[in-house]
Amino acid sequence: MTFLIIVLALVLLCVILLCLPLGILILADVHGSADVRVRFTYFFKLFAWGLHCTRKEKVETKATAASDIKRSSWVSRSYDLLQTEGLWHRVWTLLQRLRHGVQIVYVDADVKFSLGDDYYTGMLTGLLLPLVLFSEQWVNGDIKIQPAFEEDLILDGYLHGNLMVRPVKVLIPFIIFCCSRPVWRARRNG
Repeated sequence: MTFLIIVLALVLLCVILLCLPLGILILADVHGSADVRVRFTYFFKLFAWGLHCTRKEKVETKATAASDIKRSSWVSRSYDLLQTEGLWHRVWTLLQRLRHGVQIVYVDADVKFSLGDDYYTGMLTGLLLPLVLFSEQWVNGDIKIQPAFEEDLILDGYLHGNLMVRPVKVLIPFIIFCCSRPVWRARRNG
């Protein structure tokens, strides 16, 4: 009987901990080298831990035709992967469910990007621009995206954000998304 009470108390504790909000502060700067800092605060800021990642950009001596083909091939593979039947519907459903579990407190971003191919850069811009214009209505902060069609594969800019996440409202939709048929089909095709 004591064992059952201990197990039930642990389950109840886990449920309560999953209901508490998790604060996430993101500071990312990409100017020649990537510097990403993420700080997590939990249990009313009693527990806090952070991640710091810095990557220096490699200096290319000469661009070859093979490297250009390789760069555009991962973009086209990602595009083909997203064409899996039913995957867009699942991604949209996941975003709608995450809307209730993730609260964006503040976002400030200015990003210049290119995928190395004007076609794919334009497609990504066409997807991101309506999202950015829509998000400016309900997000505190300023978001700017700038496509660079003449450039090679680049990502330059900064992102500063503050999020509040309810783990129980995020964990369950992610499990449902990962166990769905379109995701399994996309894994087999990828």
